[in-house]
Formats: sequence, C-alpha cells, structure tokens
Amino acid sequence: MKRQKVVRKHKKLDLWMVRVLKFDPKAEPEKWAAYKERNPEAILVKTKPSQRTLERWAYDSVAKTPCGCKVEPDGKCPHGVPSWLIILGFI
Repeated sequence: MKRQKVVRKHKKLDLWMVRVLKFDPKAEPEKWAAYKERNPEAILVKTKPSQRTLERWAYDSVAKTPCGCKVEPDGKCPHGVPSWLIILGFI
C-alpha cells in the first residue's frame, strides 16, 4: 500500500502541515470522505516538492501551492492555500 500525503490546516494554530495518511484514499474512499469531513481544508497530494524544486521556486520568485496554483513564494492562492515554501517552513 502506497501512503498518500495530505496538506491540511491545523485546527488551533494558523499553520499548514503535511501529514501522511495511514490508508489509501483511492482504495478506501469512505475513510477519505470521513477524513475530509473532519478536515475540510485537506488537500491530497502525491509527493512533496524536492529540495531542488523548492530552491528553484525561491530563486525564480514563483512557487506553487498544493492545489496547483502559481503564487509568489510568500503568498497564498485565491483558495487561501499558502505556497509550499510557507507550508514546509522555508519562509
């Protein structure tokens, strides 16, 4: 079973975090639906960006968010999701 990563906002703190699920959302859609209901801001991602990709985004002044939008490295997309650089603590 390949574990999936989820990016979600912490309920009490104003920060986003990457969490590895202990189940496969595609194989067990009912568990994913229950998780998504408890954490509506959760976004399913296949992998985190590599260190090299993060460095390139910081250098180019254009980064991506987990939902795929292009933003400034310290920005948020129209959906309110911050860039990977913010989520992973580089900024």
